[in-house]
Amino acid sequence: MLSWLSPRVPVTPLTAWLVAHSGVMRPAASADVVVPMLERFLRHDWRWYGELAVAAAEHAPMELGDVTCPITLIGGRADVLTAVEDVVATADRLPDARVTVLPGSHFLPLEQPALLHEALGQLVARTDLVGAAAPTSGS
Repeated sequence: MLSWLSPRVPVTPLTAWLVAHSGVMRPAASADVVVPMLERFLRHDWRWYGELAVAAAEHAPMELGDVTCPITLIGGRADVLTAVEDVVATADRLPDARVTVLPGSHFLPLEQPALLHEALGQLVARTDLVGAAAPTSGS
């Protein structure tokens, strides 16, 4: 049904406002970023989502013991798709993981871009990726 319905949903600032106030997304997301996201999102093949959900439910949890690099898991306090408790449980299985919980939903890049950028900047600093990418003498 979603595959039939989604292309028929008009994507307007009103649609964006309704989605941002639905509980799936938070009102912090502005219509100018939500409208283009909805236009792309509504073109998805919804059958794929069903197949993914079934496959994920049947798949054993990933073995994370070999992951040794610094990791930052970022979750939204009001995320109805990924519970903060699951984010924390995943971090507990990683030796060098940190959890950052931001005010928002599953759509943090749309709702909290500055806070997300800051959290990712802290990860970059913690991993010294900038120093590792710097050219060395003789290269």
